Amino acid sequence: MKHMAVKASCVLLFLITTLGFWIAPAAALDEVAIGLNIPLAGPYQAQGQDLQQGYELAIETINANGGVLGMMLKLEIRDSQANGETARQNTVDMIWGENAAMISGGLTTDEALAMSTEGQEQGVIFIAGLAHADAVTGHTVSRAGFTRQSASRHAFRWNLNAWMSAHALATYLMDEKGRNTNYYYISEDNSWGLSLEDSMRRYLELRGADTLGSEFVSDDPAKFAAQLTQALQNARKAKADVLVLNLYGPNLAAGLKQAHDMGLTKRTVAVPLLDVIQARELDTRIIGNIVTTTSWYWKLAERFPGSKTFVDAFNRKYGNPPGLAAAAAWVAVMQWADAVTRAGDVFADDKIILALEGSSFTLLKDAEQWRDWDHQAVSSVFILKGKQPKKMTGPFDLFDIAAEMPGSLVMRNREQNPVSLEPLVIEE
Repeated sequence: MKHMAVKASCVLLFLITTLGFWIAPAAALDEVAIGLNIPLAGPYQAQGQDLQQGYELAIETINANGGVLGMMLKLEIRDSQANGETARQNTVDMIWGENAAMISGGLTTDEALAMSTEGQEQGVIFIAGLAHADAVTGHTVSRAGFTRQSASRHAFRWNLNAWMSAHALATYLMDEKGRNTNYYYISEDNSWGLSLEDSMRRYLELRGADTLGSEFVSDDPAKFAAQLTQALQNARKAKADVLVLNLYGPNLAAGLKQAHDMGLTKRTVAVPLLDVIQARELDTRIIGNIVTTTSWYWKLAERFPGSKTFVDAFNRKYGNPPGLAAAAAWVAVMQWADAVTRAGDVFADDKIILALEGSSFTLLKDAEQWRDWDHQAVSSVFILKGKQPKKMTGPFDLFDIAAEMPGSLVMRNREQNPVSLEPLVIEE
């Protein structure tokens, strides 16, 4: 691990040259830090809390069973403010100041890419939280069309990406609505929104669906509201069968609320990613005709033993079911700890990466696998359909699982995601 070696060398040099004598190495560590970037306030606060609770529960569970290689895990939490630069600075602080053996967290693309970059530079494993953009395990595409690889050898992601959401959602809509269906798209004017719309349109239009309109709205808060209103007015005039909102976070909440006020949610509204934690903040009347995608939903506890264990423990500790962010946190810590155990060294990033790459695991649902060439988890995708208020049995019972698709059918292949990860430096 790069930062460990450099710090040890600096300390040794100081002791020998300044103090003039040798001091024996310290005793073996009895605890090890995991560094977490979490938005603790602002529009992502609820999902940030869900993320933090998932990490806390995973670490408590591991520590209750003896820790990892005899060491207890501890959390080092920093407020990322959902900001990439803040997440980057926090990551450096946690690696060098707290000797963090692994970095995780984040809800936005900017946070994830910042942590991924620092993890690669410092030789520390990064496992993404809830970031959804293809770029985390693929390429960043500028508005001018310039492509730069942003996947890295030290970065892994369990959560589904935008491509998976788009293809799963388009497949479901074609099966349910048929060819004689028309669509209207409103997308964020960034690489995430553009890639989602492009993927969905390409799939649906090749199979006969019509696009009645497409509008892009700025993700700049100063411009977003006015552009959203105009786009929704145009969508209402078009009278499309399906309104597709490729928006995220507070932008999605604003879009759904305004679409509902304008009567647009009486028809099907498709969104790529709407977590139950965020959906709870919406008027329940908005949710009924929403269709979305997810890697995991707490009702999978009725089907999978691993989900039942996780949901039951989460309910006991926090008094409510977990959301997708908490599930991503649980998988990140559990999979890292398992890889460390197999590697035999908590700071051996090279051996931990090799333990993860290509490995299969069964944790929250069916069998999953970490792909060795882009570090995206091969994981099933679920289509969620919103419930009508009268059918909801509680504040977290917002969706029915309408369909399930194997990850292998909706993931990018090597040609679609030509990633070439950095060579792995094996340290003896």
